[in-house]
Amino acid sequence: MGEGNYEILIYDPHEYVKVFHAEGRYPTTFSGSKNFVFDKYFERKKLTHLAYDPERWEKTRKRLQRDLFPPQVAASYIPLLAPTTSEISRNINLHHLPLPRYMNRASFDMFTSIFFGVNLHTVTDSAHKEDIEFVNNSQKALSILGITLANPEYPPELYMEFENLMDKIMDRAKELLREKINDGKEDPYAPLPYLVRLNNRGEFTTEEIMEQTPGLLFASVDTTSHVVLWALLNLAVNPEVQERLAKEIRSNTKNGEITPDTKLPYLEACLRESHRLTPPNSVSTRFRKLENPIILGGYEIPPKTSLSLMQLIQRDPRYVSDADKFIPERWFPEAVAKRRGTPEEIIDHVILSAPFGSGVRMCLGARVAGREISSLICRVTSDWSYSLSPIDQKYNIKFESLAMANPFPSIHFEPRSKHL
Repeated sequence: MGEGNYEILIYDPHEYVKVFHAEGRYPTTFSGSKNFVFDKYFERKKLTHLAYDPERWEKTRKRLQRDLFPPQVAASYIPLLAPTTSEISRNINLHHLPLPRYMNRASFDMFTSIFFGVNLHTVTDSAHKEDIEFVNNSQKALSILGITLANPEYPPELYMEFENLMDKIMDRAKELLREKINDGKEDPYAPLPYLVRLNNRGEFTTEEIMEQTPGLLFASVDTTSHVVLWALLNLAVNPEVQERLAKEIRSNTKNGEITPDTKLPYLEACLRESHRLTPPNSVSTRFRKLENPIILGGYEIPPKTSLSLMQLIQRDPRYVSDADKFIPERWFPEAVAKRRGTPEEIIDHVILSAPFGSGVRMCLGARVAGREISSLICRVTSDWSYSLSPIDQKYNIKFESLAMANPFPSIHFEPRSKHL
């Protein structure tokens, strides 16, 4: 087994923690490959790519996360989400898009609301043409990222398509940021959007801010939409769970609108169970590479080997009872306490608990994305009762950039007020 020639998939999260401990201050992921289209774009455009400058990466990461990553800061963006999630829910039965495309646009609108302070209304018929192009270009570019990650020997024309899309994405993002900075109409009582907070700190130029925006956009929007779709699908096929969740939401929110102080433990359990049963990615933390050999599972792994953590242990019947059933109650504190000290407690390991990675390379927008997901599922479940129509639809799981039901089942939405 030669140095750097293999990818190893790790099943046990306890073994993967050893990777975190060994990777040091400057962890290496798949980014940093000269053939990876995202990196190639930065190189050709002479933009600052942090993958090639670990010390600068660490300093920049710390500055970027101040207004994004701490839990209390992530919660401060919730008021920016309220009108956007209300619009998304209100239009969920009015649009003519397949639900996966609708939710991709919904995730995009939530992203721009928090990052730019602007809801682009791409889920409505009133969206501007340039904003529909913005979301479509982002989705196409993300698809190319997925294709080239799986196939490094991609044709040159595919990269040129990616470069063209990225140029358009960067141009529109710059326009949005400059419009927000220059409009002079900030509500003094409303929280500032992330990129405005970043700009006001004066630690980055506008160009430097824009260089980081595509990565945040790609990491946030696609994963968020997939998590929301799987949650809706799991709740649609488990009506008794959905009804219990709706009652919790109605009892603890006003019209399904959460605040930074809202506590919804059953919603948290439902989202955790949806991630266990149907994770949007088969690997939790991807493509770590170490500079030195490491012992994992009793085997010596050579340097530069790609190391990824699998999610499959969460559906292993040796550790999970009724592993193929959607049972949010398994995440209640008493159920977690009962597993403690047994082999089953492995599913409670923190690095299996969320879809946005772990360790120091964890997605910067992870906690904000979690707030987006909770806010949207809360609003939709408050407004609508939803179920498969017809009820006996079959689907497989198709993996592109992430895993999704294919074909995605038709979900019927009916106003919740008729049912409670």
